[in-house]
Amino acid sequence: MENLNGAVATLRSFLRANATVQGALESLDALQTLEAGALDAVGTRDRERAFHAALVAAQRDVEAAVKNRSIELGGKGSYSVVETEQIIGLVRDAMRPNGLAMATGGSEIVIIGGAPFLRCKLGLRHQGGHVEWSTHDWPLNLAGGPIAANNARRGTETSALGYYLRTMFGMERQKDEGEQYAARQQAPRSSGPRRPTSTQHRDPSVGAQAATLPSATETYGPKALIAAEAIRGANLDDLDAFESRLVDRLASIEQGDDVGMTKEEIISLQSLVNARRAGRNA
Repeated sequence: MENLNGAVATLRSFLRANATVQGALESLDALQTLEAGALDAVGTRDRERAFHAALVAAQRDVEAAVKNRSIELGGKGSYSVVETEQIIGLVRDAMRPNGLAMATGGSEIVIIGGAPFLRCKLGLRHQGGHVEWSTHDWPLNLAGGPIAANNARRGTETSALGYYLRTMFGMERQKDEGEQYAARQQAPRSSGPRRPTSTQHRDPSVGAQAATLPSATETYGPKALIAAEAIRGANLDDLDAFESRLVDRLASIEQGDDVGMTKEEIISLQSLVNARRAGRNA
């Protein structure tokens, strides 16, 4: 900045001493425009540097999240996730001393490949004035009428915020004791006669629908095939849990994580969930 100010002063003096009055005025006007642009560019870079320094400090300070919610998979076991409320609380504790705050730019429904997605604009704001924006598309289920669709949209917005904050702050996730115990219980055991799956709490319409799998499962990998079987045999009340898990996995894929399934498999499984809701044999 000192060099810039010095150069401006020198050029002003030169123009005043060596130009005609009209030419000097025009040159000074151009110089003022140039000076304002340079100062604005310098200020923008300074604000960006301050933001990134604050984000690095907040990433260092943020604590690990503990998977504190268990989602049942319709008699096929369960998995643990971190609730968005916990992520927000941990991130807020790391943001506050570093001059950061959350910023939201709203959301809109878009159609991608014939399917509805929710486009969410999220960001982080620094006290110096810089805002870092990010936009992501999330699968959205609009079935079940306007109230259900509105609830699905709000739930997707909440999930999107959780994934965004977890990614921006590099938040570590830790298993709790309950999940570690479940992992031990699900470890491979000696082979033997397989016990039939209980259908005591299943929906009465499951029997006919579970007789055959959708043709798409012929190309499923092992994990996707197990998930498809679980969806076909689940209670209708359990489908929300399956859908939440699929959204989680799709988001993890978008972040570069390996979830044992492809994006196409997950989208196909989402279609299977929708078919179960509609009571059709997909």
